[in-house]
Amino acid sequence: MAVAAQTVRACSGRVRPPVHTAIRFVIHSTAVTTAVVGASTIAQIEEAGTVFSTPALSETEYSVLSDSLPPLLYAEHR
Repeated sequence: MAVAAQTVRACSGRVRPPVHTAIRFVIHSTAVTTAVVGASTIAQIEEAGTVFSTPALSETEYSVLSDSLPPLLYAEHR
């Protein structure tokens, strides 16, 4: 996951905070209707709540982030 964290920081740059990049990555998929964001402080909740004030991910950013994650494969799936 260290590679994914580095990629999130790289895609964020000066455009958006890394937490916004991570949330936008999750909600980019049309299959996702809700993202549950964990927070330990009021400040983290407030920061997450401003995610829509920053630019959405480009398709290139989404692809770069997707490629940085290992595939999730199920050996047995019912």
